[in-house]
Amino acid sequence: MKNCFLTFDGLKSLLIFISLFGQIILKSQSVFAQNTYYGTEAGTLGDYNANFGYRAGKALIANGKYNANFGAQAGISLTTGQYNTNIGFQAAAFLTLGSYNSNIGYQAGYQMTTARYNINLGSRAGNSITTGLYNINIGYSSGNLLTTGESNVMIGSSSGGVTDGIGNVFLGANTGSNSTNLKSRNVLIGYSSGDGYSFPANKSILMINNQSRATNPLLYGYFHDLSLYDTTQRAQLAINTNYIEKDFTLTVNGPTYIGNFEPNGINHEFVKDSLLANYYLWVEKGVVSEDFAIGAVKDWGDYVFSSDYTLHPLSEVEKYIGKHQHLPGIPSAAQLQKDGMSLAMMSKNFMVKIEELTLYAIEQEKQIKELKSQLDQYKDLAGQYEQLFKQVEDLKKVLSSGIPSKTSSTMD
Repeated sequence: MKNCFLTFDGLKSLLIFISLFGQIILKSQSVFAQNTYYGTEAGTLGDYNANFGYRAGKALIANGKYNANFGAQAGISLTTGQYNTNIGFQAAAFLTLGSYNSNIGYQAGYQMTTARYNINLGSRAGNSITTGLYNINIGYSSGNLLTTGESNVMIGSSSGGVTDGIGNVFLGANTGSNSTNLKSRNVLIGYSSGDGYSFPANKSILMINNQSRATNPLLYGYFHDLSLYDTTQRAQLAINTNYIEKDFTLTVNGPTYIGNFEPNGINHEFVKDSLLANYYLWVEKGVVSEDFAIGAVKDWGDYVFSSDYTLHPLSEVEKYIGKHQHLPGIPSAAQLQKDGMSLAMMSKNFMVKIEELTLYAIEQEKQIKELKSQLDQYKDLAGQYEQLFKQVEDLKKVLSSGIPSKTSSTMD
């Protein structure tokens, strides 16, 4: 069986077995230097060892201590190892000098030789480990590729896809199975997470998923690990994809919402239907930033300066504003409230208006210059008129003072 869970009935059967086994021990116990053994060719040497079953602990010698071997050929090769617990047919069958190991299940820890501090629970759990340290493998054939690795945790049937890695955590049946390039400090969680993947080399991987060979795992990322590989790399995380954009800390496949979303809130339909089909990020309340940039803009307002652009007279603009209550080419307040707006498009529309205003200003400047020129001409004419008027006045004075009167002429 592949499952390693102990049911209530199974526990009850185990207790009955232990009770009956204890009675057998009381009746037929053989003791040598505080050893307890029972079974054909079960080991008798060493100190404080318990060997039960055919050839269990058979090879133990004087220095082997505090070992418990239960089952046919369990710990059969153990010589001077200490503090080992091996339960099941051929559990730790090749263990010789290893210590502090617990192997429970058919061929659990089968190929161990000098391994230490390992826990293998389940049929064939950790069965390829030889000299590994501090590994925990729980479930049928869990950690079945591990040989010399250290400090790995692999829980689930056939979990684990590394041989000599350090500090890996695989949780779930088939996690990391049939994968490539996994080495150390990887974390894979979920049924078949990472199964069949060809991971990038020299990376410590994070994957949370519930299916094999999927290209859209819930979470996928690289750990930043100063002790491994490239010490300059940053930690990177992807959501709903196994692709990570270069030089980005976070890659997200699909629309993203940030905020305290309320299904019945004022923006529910607005966000769901109007914009998310074209945009990927919604931030409730807004964004505070030192700067904000828009990518390459394909359409801009410089066509206003084209010779064939029609610039409407201000009188027409005035009529349009009076009728519609907003500028031509600019969405109304009602439309913005209903549909929102594109910042790039609105920036372009604003630029169109700025450029139109510039053209209006240029035209007005021309008119002002023309009026100024006319005014200067009027000023020149006025000056000339003033000079003529003065000359006329002077002439009047001369004429009035230089002409003799008729009375004076008669008397002479």
